[in-house]
Amino acid sequence: SSAPTTRITTGGVDIFGGATGSDAFRALAVLNQGAVILIEARQATAQPLVLEVSRGGTVVAEVQLALATTEIRVNEISFDGEKYWQLTSDDASTIYSAPQWKDDNGDANASDTGENNYAVAYTRKTTPKIGAKFMVSNAGALGAIKIKATGPDGMEISETTATVAGNEVSIALTAVSGALPDMIKFYDRKDDAKAFKLEWKLKIGSADWIEIGTTKHTVYVTLADPLTPASDRQLTLFDTACRESDGLSIEGEVVSKVYAAFTHVDGDGVPNMQRINPTTSQPDGVAMTYWSTTNPARQPLCWTTAGLLSIGDGRCGAWATFFHDALLVNGIHSSIITVNPPQNEVDRTLLPVALLKLKEDIDSHHLPGGDYEVTPIFYVKNWDLSVYSSDPFNPVRKSGAAGQGNPDPRADFDNHAIVAYNGSFYDPSYAAPVFSTDINWEDGSLDGFGAYVRKVSDGAFYKWIWKLDQKGSKQTTFLYD
Repeated sequence: SSAPTTRITTGGVDIFGGATGSDAFRALAVLNQGAVILIEARQATAQPLVLEVSRGGTVVAEVQLALATTEIRVNEISFDGEKYWQLTSDDASTIYSAPQWKDDNGDANASDTGENNYAVAYTRKTTPKIGAKFMVSNAGALGAIKIKATGPDGMEISETTATVAGNEVSIALTAVSGALPDMIKFYDRKDDAKAFKLEWKLKIGSADWIEIGTTKHTVYVTLADPLTPASDRQLTLFDTACRESDGLSIEGEVVSKVYAAFTHVDGDGVPNMQRINPTTSQPDGVAMTYWSTTNPARQPLCWTTAGLLSIGDGRCGAWATFFHDALLVNGIHSSIITVNPPQNEVDRTLLPVALLKLKEDIDSHHLPGGDYEVTPIFYVKNWDLSVYSSDPFNPVRKSGAAGQGNPDPRADFDNHAIVAYNGSFYDPSYAAPVFSTDINWEDGSLDGFGAYVRKVSDGAFYKWIWKLDQKGSKQTTFLYD
């Protein structure tokens, strides 16, 4: 008599041992001496699975199989490594610690309440370590389980034997094969073509590999090791350092592209730099501001990157420090400059020639007698200061130069903060063009000089015009940090 043959069918379509085949189902392996047959179902079916035994073309036995469904899903992804840099939310209230990707409900988006999809950061040409946890129902009954993954730019997690504990299957932090590219990279999880994608596969015993899901991550890759302290590794700071510099490896080009992030304007020509929404990994649609009248940052937060990113508003010191820190993220050094008006630098008082002119103007314009507190200032464009001879206590404010998120910010100051790099000068508060010399910055930014004059006895306050800015002649003082 002929030997028996065995096949498994559903709705008349062979899954195992037959000839008709199916794209919906795939028999992977026979486990536990034939007690378990592992089948990958690629679509749902209402038909029962039937085991059929034939001899000589005649069915001699047929039995409906009992099914035990094994659900497999990715639960957690963790990132680490020698050159891994842990980020925080902009207000520093959330530390982007492991697991940086966590999907509790199995919908594969890691965006629901209590779940994580944090951005991560590394230095270029380094090797990330990645660990993962999976939910595999009935995992303990399936035998040895292995995991592997394919990543971007030739990086892979090689075949790794997983640890099984109940329904949890995990691999510890594992160095990927290959390395990050030798350039700044911005892997954007919202852009399928640019995301740091990990395509996960699982293998049970001697079965074929099963595709079990793809996770997408935002990863910032810096030019060099960040020089900012761990307390200043906010999401928007690293995004500013890497998003527009994606693909660059030459320092000067990186500086130009990082500064370009400060110069985007809205439809009215107002600088429109935005923070990153951690949920979408994209700009949040709300411009940060310079000297906001509705959401002003208070001292000392108004002068720091942390304050600017937390509150959304800052003065010149915050905007200059933000640009300076975005360069430090890429290991690039720059200098923050405090620009002072003409004054005695020791005690910040008016120069003798200016003080003499002020006294003459107080007398000739019949200001009340008494003691005055005097603070040297400059007038940022745009002012009508043509009355400095006839009416020096009446500077006429015109529509000013637009600042970050503010079409007409305050325009008279006793100092201003800008940034210098490689002989050029950057004024991020106003998204100004890059100036090649200090004189060019002064000529392009200032209209004139004067002082705040406040009467000590009653607080009466005046703005005084000393003189117009003399174009082509440097009159301010640049103090480098």
